[in-house]
Amino acid sequence: MAQEKPENSHNVDHTDHDDEYVVPHMHIGCLVNSMAYMDVLRNPAILLQGFQSLPASSQKSVLDFCNGRLKEIENKNKMQPPSQENPSPSSEATSSSFEVEDQPTNGDSTDEGNKQSDE
Repeated sequence: MAQEKPENSHNVDHTDHDDEYVVPHMHIGCLVNSMAYMDVLRNPAILLQGFQSLPASSQKSVLDFCNGRLKEIENKNKMQPPSQENPSPSSEATSSSFEVEDQPTNGDSTDEGNKQSDE
């Protein structure tokens, strides 16, 4: 019996549980502009358990804060220069159609496709 180890002894987790849900590659700007965050600001009751049981004055305070934060983010997004926004769908379509044009069609051989791209 002295040689037996507890079943969970080899599975001991030594990591800090505060860091368990950290997403290191995301900046706060990414999270603030996320659709999930915007949805919570529009309807805080989806995240806050017991929101309906709060006094009306507390609910109003939470809603006022969330609406103010939502307007602040929307105004900030409107003021950003177009160069910082995501590429437009037309530019994405152009780049993807360019890639398709480089590929040989059924009637073209691989050599003919290479000649076209070299020109």
